Amino acid sequence: MAYVVMQKTPNGPPPINNSHADIESLPDEDIESLPVASTLTTPNSGDYNDGCPQKVYAGGDPTLDARREWEIAATEYYRFLQNKYQVAIETLRLDVFTFLSQDNLNIAKFLDRHCARAKKTGLKGGLEKTRAYFALASLYGDVDGSYEPERLDWYRAQFATELPEPLPARCMFVHVTEAAVTMVLRGGNKNGQDVDQDLTTTTPRLAEMLRLWMHHAASAQPDNAHPFVIFKTENKSYGTSYDNSGAHGKLVARAWKVARCNPQDDADKEWANNDKHGLGCDWARKVTGRARRGVVCKEGEQCDDAAAAAQGHSATTERASYRAL
Repeated sequence: MAYVVMQKTPNGPPPINNSHADIESLPDEDIESLPVASTLTTPNSGDYNDGCPQKVYAGGDPTLDARREWEIAATEYYRFLQNKYQVAIETLRLDVFTFLSQDNLNIAKFLDRHCARAKKTGLKGGLEKTRAYFALASLYGDVDGSYEPERLDWYRAQFATELPEPLPARCMFVHVTEAAVTMVLRGGNKNGQDVDQDLTTTTPRLAEMLRLWMHHAASAQPDNAHPFVIFKTENKSYGTSYDNSGAHGKLVARAWKVARCNPQDDADKEWANNDKHGLGCDWARKVTGRARRGVVCKEGEQCDDAAAAAQGHSATTERASYRAL
């Protein structure tokens, strides 16, 4: 199935309405009551109204052909989902690129979200879209990119033109040099993940936007030697980071509303009962992994494991070979 990137046109999606009250000030229970805009139109958007294709052999032992037929269909479904989310993010990126490319743009003085300057220059809406873009692009990367989501660690990402020595045991830096933009992660997730990822290669559009955004982020955080990529924009907390992954997770939910897309709708139709986190990084990792490495049938895995045990070997190698096809 071929996909294309949807570019903005004069007849494209209507502009986002930023006239509502600052949603960051709303209590948690009110966030879900905010109106969700219609999702963007994507290729074959009517093909998966019921979610992931169902197994025709559910409850029984599948033949090899039946199992692989479902795996191929399900993998195609996840590729469709990933493309849909990335198209929404790319559409948002084009707006943000236009905002950040303005002559004489200065976000350093933006402290009152309701001041006349904010309304006149579009700073309020521009900052909201910019923050939403980085929250979402750091989950799914670019269309056709090879980026893998690193959980919700991006809420603590900080810019650096020179990395501190030694690196802190737990940190995330966006290292910007003339040659590349690199994500440097130490002590990430529950396993203490250490990653150096060349974003210029894996997600070049995100890397370009990070480079463009860096001096603006620094201007809003003049006292921070390593300014945060994503930061708060309320008057009382302007320039400060999101405190933890829980706070950032709430930001992600708001960001999808700005992007006019709602992955939770897809998660609610998911075939696995435990795949319900449609707005956050858990869902991003599932969709990305299943789209790129294929879907492995859990019922088929159980059959494989039983057969492998009877023959004295592991079925893991067989599944790994299939995913590499």
